[in-house]
Amino acid sequence: MPERAFARTVREDPKRKDLLFTGTETGVYYSLDGGMRWESLQLNLPIVPITDLTVKNDDLVVSTQGRAFWVLDDMTPLRAANDAASTSGAQLFAPREAIRSRRAGFGRGAFGVGENPPGGAIVTYSLGAAQEVTLEILDEAGTVIKSVSSRERNGPLATAGVHRYVWDMRYADAHGIEGGTFLAGGNLRGPIAVPGNYQVRLKAGGETLTQPFHIVPDPKSQATATDLREQFDLLIAIRDKVSATHDAVNDIRKLIGTLPEKGGGAAVEKLRAGLESVLKELVELRFAGFDDQMLVFDLKLNNRMAALQNYVAQGDYAPTEQQYGVFKELSAAIDSALARYATLKAQVPAAR
Repeated sequence: MPERAFARTVREDPKRKDLLFTGTETGVYYSLDGGMRWESLQLNLPIVPITDLTVKNDDLVVSTQGRAFWVLDDMTPLRAANDAASTSGAQLFAPREAIRSRRAGFGRGAFGVGENPPGGAIVTYSLGAAQEVTLEILDEAGTVIKSVSSRERNGPLATAGVHRYVWDMRYADAHGIEGGTFLAGGNLRGPIAVPGNYQVRLKAGGETLTQPFHIVPDPKSQATATDLREQFDLLIAIRDKVSATHDAVNDIRKLIGTLPEKGGGAAVEKLRAGLESVLKELVELRFAGFDDQMLVFDLKLNNRMAALQNYVAQGDYAPTEQQYGVFKELSAAIDSALARYATLKAQVPAAR
């Protein structure tokens, strides 16, 4: 610490002995060894006198002189840190419990109001050198739910140092329509994971590290575990049906584009008419997302199924009998259209 940065307060972490925090005239520092050595914990905190600090659950709360409060969300990696971590190739820290909430992660509000902590499961890892990194989220059965790569997020390599990734606790989205997916009263978002046991897996530098974590129920929700499981199962079924519908839409449009425009004969025209009929049953491609267009164009099977997803997911409730009934009706109609498409698709090689 700078010689003139005298300490105003020192606190010990209630969960890890010798993990100390001190507020000085110019910032915040921490020590892993009871105060023998100190490291800066300034991050995005302005240079300002620190009047006091406290540990609340897993967060470090800091009061300043003239710059309001500053909170370090999720300080659990500091509890697991050690001297070897700074020189090792990679280290994956065990995430803290994530609260299953629909209200988390709204970000910054009005002027003068602080930013909320990130909503979801916070994954923290450190790298000893720049390298390519892959993170995977797995459910209790070991199935990969989500996979992200440093090539997608930060470019070819993840830099050396500490990184954070926030999983929004959602499963993969439904597939969309190439060129743009416009839906009325629905969306493609995957369902929120149910409370339970999960894992995060880090692959970096030929090394694979795994840590368990838990998603716990929202304390403000009255839903039972059975309610949430039934809702999740129906939402996954809806998502998969929307994906199958949009996959067929994409395929049909491509197939139609491969058919001869002229001189194909009656067989080709009949095949084209059949494909276009199935396409129009599955989707209204003229709908571009404007509300007044719903008065002109009928919403087809893809939109009706996506809208059902919106109704089922609007709260922490078990699905109703009516929602199950609508899903069964729409699924039967989609399956019938997809079966006709499969028959027509088999005729395409001969038509060419």
